[in-house]
Amino acid sequence: MILIRTKHLLPEGYVAMTVWPVVFYNKEYPTPETIEHERCHLRQQVALLWLPFFVLYLVFYLIGLVRYRNHFKAYYNIPFERAARRFEHAPAPHRGYYTWLREIKKK
Repeated sequence: MILIRTKHLLPEGYVAMTVWPVVFYNKEYPTPETIEHERCHLRQQVALLWLPFFVLYLVFYLIGLVRYRNHFKAYYNIPFERAARRFEHAPAPHRGYYTWLREIKKK
């Protein structure tokens, strides 16, 4: 994982963004929870060979946008995001590469 601090790359309100193998972050050094969250995204991107991850991410976001008609609800309900939030406080061995699949059935 490569950490790169950026001031203007991320949209306002976002703390970090992962594009394998780089984690871009705003402001000061990210919290341990943010690091774990982004580490989970790194594992998801490796498991799905990067491009399919972003295609699915966009598809889930667009489905959520149609369903909720709200950017934040759509974003927070992307299965990849829900899985990463669930494992922010969990040690790495408890996270599998495909744990996000469980999140699809939840909503």
